[in-house]
Amino acid sequence: MVGFVSGGAIREPVEGFDAELFAIYLLREAQRRGIGTALLGRLAGSLKARGFRSMMAWVLEDNSSGGFYSRSGGVRVASKEMDVGGVMLPVVAYGWKDLEAIWKGVGAV
Repeated sequence: MVGFVSGGAIREPVEGFDAELFAIYLLREAQRRGIGTALLGRLAGSLKARGFRSMMAWVLEDNSSGGFYSRSGGVRVASKEMDVGGVMLPVVAYGWKDLEAIWKGVGAV
């Protein structure tokens, strides 16, 4: 196993979104090979099959993988501070308004 993705119903309302990407993780040596995009597409297809229409993800503002979300079609839709281990850190929400577009964009894996 080189990575995983997890998502479901949105946990904290963000206007215009009904699902949330909870986590996506890849081993460093598996990154930049299309696996993350495939996982994102698989999650989008699964969420779509369960009746969801859109998805967002909270990401640390300093996250070096922020470009992945933008390249995958996500746009910044919100920001806030989040308690991470007792420290308040800035986070941003990337959103995808149409799960169908993500799912089809990766070849409906």
